[in-house]
Amino acid sequence: ILDATIKLMKTNKVNKLTVQKILDEAKVSRSTFYSFFSDKYDVINYYFKDYLESRTDENSENNCAYQFLYDNKDYFLNAFQVEGQNSFNSFFYDHYYKSCAEAYLANMNKESLSESDKIELEFYCVGALHIAKQWLMNGAKESPKYMSELTQKLIPEKYWKHF
Repeated sequence: ILDATIKLMKTNKVNKLTVQKILDEAKVSRSTFYSFFSDKYDVINYYFKDYLESRTDENSENNCAYQFLYDNKDYFLNAFQVEGQNSFNSFFYDHYYKSCAEAYLANMNKESLSESDKIELEFYCVGALHIAKQWLMNGAKESPKYMSELTQKLIPEKYWKHF
């Protein structure tokens, strides 16, 4: 299912991609699809989630999210086109916010985020999403390594221990 979605996303806009197209390409039944995924957005987001979960060596050059986006730019250019609930934009933001919040709470030895913490985190995560999206949509002229190093410099100091 994932391989079929990856193949289809390289040539189809998300709004033209249907579960039926995925089923036909993957040669699986609708019930098989829905036993693993809730909708086409779930599969689209799973590809990035699977990459993130597979990263084991944080310092490895091969573990650069910008490199993954770049290596799969046709896929993610299409994925970034959709806004709203269940979209890749929403998934990217939510995942990044959750990761940063967990790191912040652990690093600061806190139980919960204050309202100002939430605003700061939201500001940072929206910016990170925007930078990654614009970089890819504008042709990814800077190298993935450069973008990774640059954006890591922008991570507030209280998150450094995690990253």
